[in-house]
Amino acid sequence: MPRPKLYDDDLRGRLIATAADQVAAGGLDGLSLRRVAEEAGTSTNAVYTVFGGKDGLVGAMASEAQTSFVAAQLEAVAGRDPLDDLLALGLAYRRWAVEHASLYAVMFGGRVPPPEDCAEDGLAPLLGVVQRVADAGRLVGEDVHAAALAIWAATHGCVALELALWPDQPEELSARDFERQLAAQTRAWILA
Repeated sequence: MPRPKLYDDDLRGRLIATAADQVAAGGLDGLSLRRVAEEAGTSTNAVYTVFGGKDGLVGAMASEAQTSFVAAQLEAVAGRDPLDDLLALGLAYRRWAVEHASLYAVMFGGRVPPPEDCAEDGLAPLLGVVQRVADAGRLVGEDVHAAALAIWAATHGCVALELALWPDQPEELSARDFERQLAAQTRAWILA
């Protein structure tokens, strides 16, 4: 009897990344399990064994996008001055989006249904930092949730525009423009 094939975490990651690239480029209609398997250097049997089929792969892809994004945000929060953490969150948001452009498209591009708790999990690190800014008496206004949503919307908008309209702009210019946007947000929401 032949030995069963083992499918490791590396293969699982390649399948998710390949599927994310396809979905980012063509939506769910552009997702082909045969093409995913071929581009990942495996068989369609591996896709079915690891994920149970297309729905399982799509769910794993959405989950990986959320988990990876939230982990990057949590890693950026060091518990230092809340203003420093706020800036670090913005930079981490952009860095994750640029480094994981396909997962970013999966998570924020309306290409797949998000996991049930996606919005709450994604907002939690920012909400915590904005609450710390408010606790320090430095938040403009009193509505922490509204401030966090506005900051997230501005950050997301800048990143989405960069990825959609200026993907080939030199990194130095993109980083400079984004940092200027973060500085403007800070002036809008944080008391000196």
